[in-house]
Amino acid sequence: MRRGSSHRVVGGEGHATTWRAAGAPELRGARRYAGAVRHRTLIITNDFPPRQGGIETFVREMATRFPADGVVVYTSRTPGGPDYDRTLPFPVDRADTSVLLPTPQAVRRAQALIARYDCDSVWFGSSVPLGLMAATLRSTTGASRFVATTHGHELWWAGLPGTRQVLRRVARSCDAITYIADYMVDRLAPAVGPGANWVKMSPAVEASVFDEVAAEGPGGPLARQARRRWGLGEGPVVVCAGRLVKRKGQDVVLQAWRRVLARYPEARLLIVGKGPQAASLRELAASLGLGRTVRFTGGLPWESMRLAYAAGSVFVGPSRNRYHGLQVEGLGIVYLEAAACGLPVVVGADGGAPETVRQAETGFVVDPTSPRDVGAAIVALLSDPAMAARMGRAGRAWVREAWGWGERYRTLATLLGRGDELSDAGTSDGGASGSAA
Repeated sequence: MRRGSSHRVVGGEGHATTWRAAGAPELRGARRYAGAVRHRTLIITNDFPPRQGGIETFVREMATRFPADGVVVYTSRTPGGPDYDRTLPFPVDRADTSVLLPTPQAVRRAQALIARYDCDSVWFGSSVPLGLMAATLRSTTGASRFVATTHGHELWWAGLPGTRQVLRRVARSCDAITYIADYMVDRLAPAVGPGANWVKMSPAVEASVFDEVAAEGPGGPLARQARRRWGLGEGPVVVCAGRLVKRKGQDVVLQAWRRVLARYPEARLLIVGKGPQAASLRELAASLGLGRTVRFTGGLPWESMRLAYAAGSVFVGPSRNRYHGLQVEGLGIVYLEAAACGLPVVVGADGGAPETVRQAETGFVVDPTSPRDVGAAIVALLSDPAMAARMGRAGRAWVREAWGWGERYRTLATLLGRGDELSDAGTSDGGASGSAA
């Protein structure tokens, strides 16, 4: 969309602006069109593009599946936000702060947006702390359905007495609170106690986005382009993508890599992502003498992730729990994306990650703290290309069958009281999808 093809609407006290793409509906007045009742949802979230991450991907994919005249987003300020918002067919209202909190000012703004756009439901893209707005918004606005989504960081809130009360208030003031993996609800539900309506709503993958990667395979044009871009040579490539933090396990992959090189000296490890551990991981690679066998790409936008996956023979991501289970991998969209590309996947046995792999069928679940186990899984896959290819095909078929966005949207729309419009939009698995690292 051209830069000048959007309309600017002044946001109000303490807020930046709301952008509405040219031709997008004004979204005022009643929600009744041609005799059919229509609905409108206000999404309140800190996690929204152009910020990158798994939660941002989740919220974006859901938002774009609503009818264009049926959704408004209230989020925080981020670099590049206004330019991104102009490309969307629905309004995005950005607070003039980098972190949106449930302050009285934020509540007033949410009340104003609900009134202006005649919203009858609210979805908190991440449950805490913004879900604390629910009780006030329910009693002071026309919105009657409230849903909050948990992702993984809520375990911090559940683990401490004071913050546990906050999570409990959010869960009990919403009509439903969703979770992304069984591992999560098994730990969150006891902390919240009775009175909460828990519903599973996992992230998903748009498998069709990766059709070209899967069809070409490791010798295709995309793979050759990736090898040239990152200097990967002609040997097997193992891809590890995710934020560079201790929990993601890149340090264990590096420690395992010497075992892989002992069998496959021509192999290359492609580490995709950015984060606070970037410098220490590079130092670790150097201290282990891994030299040019490891490539760090830095952060990649989700549009470029296909190229990274295309380079790979195997995907590895041994995320592990930290701080006695307070910091975990909630699920892991990148594991599903890699499977959608036809790659066998190696994940850690902690958190929700094991739910993304069928053990010995689509990949391996290993001890994420053991370089030996991680290395052995990688070597096993590189040593048996037929097994790796079989696992890749099985993983891709499973993602297409069980991990589509359409079913997730149907769950959310139903929880928000929008079940009557499901035949209209958003229920297919078409569209663009992808995470970023």
